[in-house]
Amino acid sequence: MHYLSQNRFIEDPKVPIMTFKPPVMTDYSLQFSARFETATRYYVLRCGNDLLGDLVVSRFWGGKGSWLGGEKHQATPSLEAALKLIAQIVRTRGRRGYNKVPHGAEF
Repeated sequence: MHYLSQNRFIEDPKVPIMTFKPPVMTDYSLQFSARFETATRYYVLRCGNDLLGDLVVSRFWGGKGSWLGGEKHQATPSLEAALKLIAQIVRTRGRRGYNKVPHGAEF
């Protein structure tokens, strides 16, 4: 976790820094998916274009072995905004103890 101390960012050694594969760019669109898990919870992050061509970041979460969960879809005004939102979500998942599932095992 990074936090601001006297106008400098300091890294907290207790929180692992998460890395993820860069998204695939295709014709001004973004196709991205990632899955994060804890022992009892999951979180899926997807980004893609909707039917109108808008870039949408979608999030799905819930408990493993449970039908309970939720989802949120957020349209972004630009590619830069979508990338910023994805980076923020990935940092938050890492701070909350989620581990990224290797690519290909997301679904």
